[in-house]
Amino acid sequence: MKKNKTYTYLSKRLNHHCSSPDIQQIIVDGEHILDQLQKENKDEPKAVKVHTFEKIYPVIACYQAMLKHGISKEKSVAFLDRALSDQAIPQAKMIQIGMKIPFLYKTMPAMFHWMTVHNFGEDAGFHANFYDTDSTMCKFDMTECLYYKTCKRYHCEDIAPCFCHVDDVTNGNMHPYLHWHRIGTIAEGYPVCDFQIKVDKQKRNKA
Repeated sequence: MKKNKTYTYLSKRLNHHCSSPDIQQIIVDGEHILDQLQKENKDEPKAVKVHTFEKIYPVIACYQAMLKHGISKEKSVAFLDRALSDQAIPQAKMIQIGMKIPFLYKTMPAMFHWMTVHNFGEDAGFHANFYDTDSTMCKFDMTECLYYKTCKRYHCEDIAPCFCHVDDVTNGNMHPYLHWHRIGTIAEGYPVCDFQIKVDKQKRNKA
């Protein structure tokens, strides 16, 4: 099986943060599960594989392997939630550095819209309804989410919110004049995943 960046990262986290005596076997079993997931979904469209093969299936594989070896659902979810959030920190810092370019933050609503349309479109298993706003805001409701649908298909709904929390890490502190707002997500039981990025000269309070 070709080395998977996300699973390699999770394996290292398991070695450093999991106290189970079966840790090495958990990692090996997870690799087998991931291999099986990729084989049975080998015909997925490329736009879908960007999310499933690179992110979703590695996390599902790790979760299922942990459960198989007696690690509780609560501890497994907590481990993955922290691991994925920590993994997003470098990307969040890179965005913060980029936003120091004078006035670049003003273009973020438009960039966010473009990124959503091109990377999280219907061809990738998502559906978003955009609000009619001015250039200072990007606001939309995601009514279909590939991450939640895939986790649900493999009876792993409990880990779906872990992916949602990555949005908060990545988008929450981009720039003092960029405000990230969310009420909830489908994975958390909300009817939709709501997204809002707004330029506002009134500085937000850092979390």
